[in-house]
Amino acid sequence: MNKLNDTAVLKTALEQYNRLLCAALPGKEELEGLVFSPRFETRMAKLIRRQKRFYYPFVNTAAKRAACILAVILLTLSGLFSVKSIRDSFAAFLTEVMRILKKCSLVPPNNVYCKTRVIKKDFHHSRSCGKSLAASNKFRG
Repeated sequence: MNKLNDTAVLKTALEQYNRLLCAALPGKEELEGLVFSPRFETRMAKLIRRQKRFYYPFVNTAAKRAACILAVILLTLSGLFSVKSIRDSFAAFLTEVMRILKKCSLVPPNNVYCKTRVIKKDFHHSRSCGKSLAASNKFRG
């Protein structure tokens, strides 16, 4: 069989399937006596109101909401970091935090500069990092 013939066969099969599905649906006279619950009516009215808002196509799924939130955060941060004083103070803050965390973090037991105690198997807590901890106390206040 060639590709054109396969497409025609598939098209006729889908049309037959569509006709069978439509025939199985109830008629208008059967649907007239249908009564919905108040909760359903309230939720549908809320959905219809929400769909009428101009921004609904942009936020109608979780992924689109997340993308919108991320875009707002990125635009805000890019605006903030365009100011040199804010950018420099933030970089200095991150550098200081990373320096403290690097020196006073979880350490292996064979480190001679820090006194450690075993918390659980293969984990050790740094009790004192000597001079680096004393120097970082001025940062903490």
